[in-house]
Amino acid sequence: MAESDAVRISREYRKQLVRNEDAALKRMSRLWAKMERETMDNYMLLAQEVKDLHG
Repeated sequence: MAESDAVRISREYRKQLVRNEDAALKRMSRLWAKMERETMDNYMLLAQEVKDLHG
């Protein structure tokens, strides 16, 4: 028996939601990694400044 339009549309909508979620997770992961790198860079600069002041 063929799928009803409502079921077909629901399945397509769900697939699109999953694709959107996957894309959002990938973007969030990239942004998180960037934030970690920038935080570490800033930490290292601060540590160097403290060392220079007290060294």
